[in-house]
Amino acid sequence: MRQTLFLVCNSLETGKEPQKSASDPGIGLNVLNSRPTTSLAQLMQGPSDALTLEKTAVILMTKFEVLWEEFLVNRGTFAPFRNLYLERWLHS
Repeated sequence: MRQTLFLVCNSLETGKEPQKSASDPGIGLNVLNSRPTTSLAQLMQGPSDALTLEKTAVILMTKFEVLWEEFLVNRGTFAPFRNLYLERWLHS
């Protein structure tokens, strides 16, 4: 059985205004599988039985909700996240 968590969030805003928006953020996360890549369970310090797909989903969605609200408050701009993004960038 695959132990990978996939979360997909769909959002579509429609109304009487001419502006329409849609977003489809998604994530795939290896939570418990040891292959083909490293899993969260392998990176954990402590008992790995404390980690479940359900707990991981709750944590991710809770954090995503906070970030999404900030995104909406700032009218859909990436500006409030830029510094954090650059601080954690892994591609340089």
